[in-house]
Amino acid sequence: MDELESLLVLSSFSHLGPIKIRLLMQFYGSAKAALQAPLEEIGLFPGFGPKVMQAWKKGLEEELWRNNLRLADQLQTQIIPFTSPHYPKRLLEIPDSPLILYIKGHLLKEDQRCLAIVGT
Repeated sequence: MDELESLLVLSSFSHLGPIKIRLLMQFYGSAKAALQAPLEEIGLFPGFGPKVMQAWKKGLEEELWRNNLRLADQLQTQIIPFTSPHYPKRLLEIPDSPLILYIKGHLLKEDQRCLAIVGT
């Protein structure tokens, strides 16, 4: 599993939003390393109570992230993680900016001033 897939996995867990995922990535150095960390250790982080741990275990079992990956491929959609140089810099200024963007089409330099729809 590569870093993008690991980020997709973490993003698929309910009760685990962008702020908590960034916290894990800062602590462990990457999404992949955070996924490989012992659950008992992750449960010690502030705000990572029983609900988050249950969602974590359920998310690993269900593998919903694979559906997102397949759908993005079927729709010929780019997946751009917040760690990519292609991720819009101004969007990173938002404290809880999306970890992943699904983009249909291409981002060009001329698109610095544009309208985007971000959400589910």
